Parts: sequence; structure tokens; C-alpha cells
Amino acid sequence: PRGQGTTDIIVTGANGTATAELLRKVETAVSYLKGNYDDFLCKSVTVVRQNIELTLYVSKGISAEGMKEKAEDIIKNLMELSKRKEPESLYLDEIRLALKNGITEYKRTEFSAPVKDIELPKGQIIMPGTITVTVMNVKGA
Repeated sequence: PRGQGTTDIIVTGANGTATAELLRKVETAVSYLKGNYDDFLCKSVTVVRQNIELTLYVSKGISAEGMKEKAEDIIKNLMELSKRKEPESLYLDEIRLALKNGITEYKRTEFSAPVKDIELPKGQIIMPGTITVTVMNVKGA
């Protein structure tokens, strides 16, 4: 990316940002690949914190007790780095699907933040910021 013979190695740590020690270990591990004209740059991924705010609608007449915490846990679990194939992306439908699969009374979700899917460039990953869930019953006739 910086010219012929250069390679940028972007490292993600267990919690997002790579520590200086982890970067040194990666540099040591790839040093045998480096030729006379090669230039390797090991750098940490950039973590972008994204607040998630949504309204979760559940079946009419169902108690909302414990639903907020359950929904927050589902979202936190979904956003764990070890479980994500595309940590640089946040697709709202993935959150909806996880909530639908985890909450039997689930009906729908409306997002206040983010309002659309997010796809970041390479070298950046999305980690959850504040997760705010409001639970409401659907209205019925």
C-alpha cells in the first residue's frame, strides 16, 4: 500500500486495539519473511465505538420484565470480536435476526442509532459503545 515491497499488517487484539507487546510479537513472527527490499509495518486496528439505540417490540400483552437486559445481552454477544466474520461492518438485520432468534415474543425492532448499516474501511473495526434498549408491546386491535 505504501509502494513496492511494502506490506501493512493490521493487528486486532482480543478487545479490539492491539497492545504494544502484541505488535512486537507479530513483528518478530513475520521478520523471517522480510527480504532486503521489503518493508513491513505492524499497526493496531482502529476501534470505532458505535452506540446502539433501539426500540424492541414484543407480543401484545407480554410482560416486558427482563426483556431489556436479555436484548442487551444478545447484542453484546453478537458484537463479540471472536464471533464476527466482518468486524468492520454493522448490519442492522443481523441484530434483528439475533433478537428474533433469542426472544420468542419478538415482533420487530426500530433503530434510533445507527439508522442504517455501517461499513468501515479496512483497518477499522466496530465495537459497541452504549447499548440502549426500550421494550414496548405491539399495539393490536
